[in-house]
Amino acid sequence: MTLPALDLLSDRYRVEREVGRGGMATVYLAQDLKHHRQVAIKVMKTDVAAIVGPDRFLREIEVAARLNHPHIVPLFDSGAAGDLLFYVMPYVAGESLRARLEREGRLPVEDALRLTRDIASALGYAHQHGLVHRDIKPENVLLADGMALVVDFGIVLLRGAGQEADGITLTTSAGAVLGTPQYMSPEQASGREVDGRSDIYSLACVLYEMLAGQPPLVATTADALLRMHVTLEPRPVTDLRPAVPAGVARAIARALAKVPADRFPTAAQFAEALTAPTTGVPTPVPAPQDGRVPPNNIPRPRTRFVGREQELADCVRLLADTRLLTLTGVGGGGKTRLALKLAEGVLPEYPDGVWFVDLAALSDEDRVPKAVAAALGVREVAGKQLQESLREHVRDTRLLLVLDNCEHLLQAVADLADRLLEAGGAVRILVTSREGLGIQGERLFPVRPLRVPTPAAARDFQAVA
Repeated sequence: MTLPALDLLSDRYRVEREVGRGGMATVYLAQDLKHHRQVAIKVMKTDVAAIVGPDRFLREIEVAARLNHPHIVPLFDSGAAGDLLFYVMPYVAGESLRARLEREGRLPVEDALRLTRDIASALGYAHQHGLVHRDIKPENVLLADGMALVVDFGIVLLRGAGQEADGITLTTSAGAVLGTPQYMSPEQASGREVDGRSDIYSLACVLYEMLAGQPPLVATTADALLRMHVTLEPRPVTDLRPAVPAGVARAIARALAKVPADRFPTAAQFAEALTAPTTGVPTPVPAPQDGRVPPNNIPRPRTRFVGREQELADCVRLLADTRLLTLTGVGGGGKTRLALKLAEGVLPEYPDGVWFVDLAALSDEDRVPKAVAAALGVREVAGKQLQESLREHVRDTRLLLVLDNCEHLLQAVADLADRLLEAGGAVRILVTSREGLGIQGERLFPVRPLRVPTPAAARDFQAVA
């Protein structure tokens, strides 16, 4: 497909160059003319577009566009223009997992497990929404700020909307099953219906390659690979890399089972099986021998922390890599509870304290610095701006400031956060808000509401509580 074929999109996007090409689509870097941002436009190849068809494509892309998860690259736009089927994603500055594997060959065990847990978190979320990715591979995982981001949810199979109902044989004009043979589950390779356990198999193939330097099955042709996935057991990963922990090797072997029922039922359970060597959840740091803990005013939670362990682990990593982390989401969605648990877990890392400021009751933006000063014990000085006093107070300190419920005071909070971060030192700021502050260096972490359990699940929950 040549660049002039995209002229039909020229009123919305200015295409700059091709940045990638795969078996199903071509990716172009472009400028979004309306929102003045860089985007990636993925254009389906003509034979794939003919198989899927515009109606089904637009129906499925609408569902995929509703995915909102920190490890899924969101969809901005989609459509059919002439014979083209396309969708638009943010352009992510970084590299693909494939590029890193080509550079390093094998990854450190810790890195491989962490990235796998990131991907599993994304897949578990998608599966809960009835979506199966069907093409998990290193090329479809982007690495940015130490995190894994899954792309290419633009072509998914709606779980429950079977192939026969659509009257579609999911093969290309050349007769190849859609997907990537090196990472394809036996049922997908056989053209059978797939569910989330197919993605778990593919993820296990990716983890195997991160650890061993090659996929679990290798052949010279796609047909041979497809047959191998159906009939041949791969070598244990420890044959190629003995240093892989035994528990990890067992988890990979189970995830690579030929029969879906023999695999982990969910991506979350696969991720949990990989946590023995490195938990990923912050481990409480013992208090100093003199019994002192860093000063803090963290409110004591009135409820137990349940159901957000993976999100907590993600936030711990993000907070270690950025100085301003904003937890976003709808009101009542769990942002404050997650922030408090995070603050509690990292408290030993901040000798100058962790300070919590609830801004929900404020209506006057001028009172934001005063509320922060009260928490930090900073007094106003005649003839001196309070923001400057706060800036001097945090300079050369290692403290964490938690600003809760900021959505109605965004400009004032953004101005203060910007000033405090300019002071240098190791001060970090954790914010909860329905939207981001929009300042340089901010990292956003969407917090989705927990699903309401069924009555039976609620009884089970009460039993373990």
